[in-house]
Amino acid sequence: MIDNPIAKLFYDKLMFKKRNWNTPDAPDWNEILVLGLEQIEEHSGRN
Repeated sequence: MIDNPIAKLFYDKLMFKKRNWNTPDAPDWNEILVLGLEQIEEHSGRN
């Protein structure tokens, strides 16, 4: 599904936080995921 190892790590950590979130003021997880993956994609070509 996710072939970039950094993106996979980001996704796994985000899903872990989502599963363990237990307050009513949860953030928009999909928005965080999209923005985070965009940032990773932008910076993955720069070493």
